[in-house]
Amino acid sequence: MGKYDTCMKEFLQNKDWFADLFNGCCFQGRQIIRAEDLREASENYVITDKGMPGKTRQKDTEIIRDVKMVLGSGMVLQVLAVESQSYIDYAMPVRCMGYDAAEYRRQLKERKQERRLLMNSEIRLKNPALSMDETLSGILRSDRLHPVYTLCLYSGTEPWDGPRKLSDMMAFDPQNQNLQSLFEEYHLHLFCINEQHIFDAFHSDLKPLFQAMNCRNNKKKMIELMKDETYSHLNEDT
Repeated sequence: MGKYDTCMKEFLQNKDWFADLFNGCCFQGRQIIRAEDLREASENYVITDKGMPGKTRQKDTEIIRDVKMVLGSGMVLQVLAVESQSYIDYAMPVRCMGYDAAEYRRQLKERKQERRLLMNSEIRLKNPALSMDETLSGILRSDRLHPVYTLCLYSGTEPWDGPRKLSDMMAFDPQNQNLQSLFEEYHLHLFCINEQHIFDAFHSDLKPLFQAMNCRNNKKKMIELMKDETYSHLNEDT
């Protein structure tokens, strides 16, 4: 991870800016996400590849999330995540889908650990409603996972010409559209700073930051922008 990516990751760990990013990118500036309801929960996921049948060798792969927060408002927890991109990743839908799947696997593992006590024979006798399927699954029929919402923030200077959804990466057979109808789509929640012209949906330092980012290749426009009094009072991190 480069210096810029590290700085952006640290910057977005600020709950006020994280909330403003989601509200500005996804809800047209409406205050749906509140900073006081967020809890920092960034972590790395370790995926174990058990290899071929009959082989004992295992390979662990570490998946690194940029920023992850847990939203505690409402009836259930929600998981919000941001992937910051300074370059065009032509595998981004698969990459983000993998992050989401890793989070769901983490939740399943946690749920199974919580339910392990219910699966022993002594407790099972006291819970006749516990079915054999629940015992084999390791989770209860009533168990629910926390939904994951991933936002990809692209701050590069080149126009994004990469895929915006999973189907953009697929080589479908044009002669078999019936089979294609079974395909499950995954949409990338992509926000490209360089595609925007107005940033009024943001109400924090993100607005002047994004405005300045859009002037990186235009010295005259940058000089004019810096005359705005706002840039004399920005947070040091910004």
